[in-house]
Amino acid sequence: MRYIIGMALVVSLLQGNIPLALTIAACVLVAIWVYKLIEKFQRDSSFSTYSKRLNRELGEDWVTIRLQDADHHDPAALVFNPKNRTAYLISSDGYGSKIFRSRPVGEVVSVRIEKLQPAEIIQPNALINIECKEISRRFTVSGESNWQLLRQHFPGVEQT
Repeated sequence: MRYIIGMALVVSLLQGNIPLALTIAACVLVAIWVYKLIEKFQRDSSFSTYSKRLNRELGEDWVTIRLQDADHHDPAALVFNPKNRTAYLISSDGYGSKIFRSRPVGEVVSVRIEKLQPAEIIQPNALINIECKEISRRFTVSGESNWQLLRQHFPGVEQT
């Protein structure tokens, strides 16, 4: 398919048909954009399904904070028990992956907000570092309601 589109583009350019070449290029760019948009919605849907299933398995005492992986920009979540601070981290296998895994990461040791000036207000897209016994990773927090949960369960959130 790529070769056919590429050949049509080259032939139209060689024949001097610039409007046709621009139309082909625009259609290809729109198709790529639509494909990536559909892929993102599928990944988010897959993540929500996985997150809900894990919450059902763990029980009502667990709280889920939606995050986004700072390096891969994939959806992620910290699922933790406020009573004993034990946590699971839900994340994908890498950029664009639709396969999500959860792994126990032990007790949440600290949650730090990074890259903020002293006078700045904490924004929903601020970079945070979650450090657990088993792992330390950087995330952004998805939405104001998740910030409320973070502040509620981690009142000593430090700013670095």
